[in-house]
Amino acid sequence: MAKVIRKHSKFALVLGLGMALVASYVLIPESQGAILANREVRLFDSRPSTSTTYDFEADHTASNAKCINVQFCTTASGTCTPAGTTLSATAKSSSGWAGWTQANWTLATAADILALTYATGETPSPITNASFSIDAITNPASAGTKYAWIETTDSVTNCNTSDPGGTTIDTGVVAFAIIEGVTVSVTVSESLTSAVYAVTSGSCTVSGGTNITSTATTVPFGTIVVDTFYNSCQDVRVATNANSGYTTRVFKTAALTCTSAGQCGSNTIADGTCDGSCSTSTEESWASSEYNGFGYCMDDTVGTAASTADTGWATYYCGASPQYFKTTGTAAANAVAIMSSAGAASNDRANIGFRITVDAAQPAGPYSTTIVYTTTPTY
Repeated sequence: MAKVIRKHSKFALVLGLGMALVASYVLIPESQGAILANREVRLFDSRPSTSTTYDFEADHTASNAKCINVQFCTTASGTCTPAGTTLSATAKSSSGWAGWTQANWTLATAADILALTYATGETPSPITNASFSIDAITNPASAGTKYAWIETTDSVTNCNTSDPGGTTIDTGVVAFAIIEGVTVSVTVSESLTSAVYAVTSGSCTVSGGTNITSTATTVPFGTIVVDTFYNSCQDVRVATNANSGYTTRVFKTAALTCTSAGQCGSNTIADGTCDGSCSTSTEESWASSEYNGFGYCMDDTVGTAASTADTGWATYYCGASPQYFKTTGTAAANAVAIMSSAGAASNDRANIGFRITVDAAQPAGPYSTTIVYTTTPTY
């Protein structure tokens, strides 16, 4: 950045699962320029070395900006140490722009630097929740916390450098986490593996069928019988000091797909519709194991984050009578909110209870997918 940055406030973010996590931030002012308020950066996928979309959002000053400079660093203040993002294939997203006019801005990149320039300049309208979105940013190869240093100025001079010219208008630092995805796998007649925190079979609150104890890295179902429910819980936890709260989302990268062509070809295990009408957006009862599929329910154990994200879980949580289920969305664009809070949270916890049942026609063999969890705090 054009000026030396010093820390203004801290951020705290604890994620529940290895999997993708999205941005939190610290408030770090510059010696000149206003602080970007209500800012956040959402990574659509936070796995290392993964090409994904970054969505930047903040409240800006009502001033004419000609340069938007973003540096990716491993440091929150002082001298920027490059984070190792790959930006050679980046492009402006066709969606995700609000306040700023996408067509007006030209994108350029350098090592760990994004630069948007507009010679005429633009004052975002509205200045609140102004956002821009960039595709094909490849995440750093190493897991851990990284930082995006953001600065707007009134000049296009040297915008694509670590020292953009002109007068600083707004500035802020956003922290984001790069975290390995967690593989969820199931073998018909064998196992489903996933992890956030371990939950014993006795503590898994899903009722009906056989409950399986998970470890920190696996949920082994063992040998499963057709048309029979098997359940396994994970303990998802979130803590953050973000004053405007957070949202935790979940998606799977693909349907549960056979990984041994010699055994089960290219077959998949369908998500199903529970007892007839559940989906990624609507929960429904699932009392008959002859309705086959793969889904989940939620159960608040500390706080009300799950029922805040979906009020249905307040009544139809895992273990309720009746208990309802949903299916997980496929791909980041179809991620579904499973926990949220309107304010800071010191220890929100919820069980996500996975349920699977297959019929006699399902080819035997190993099936696998990856469940990705992302948490986005807003300050």
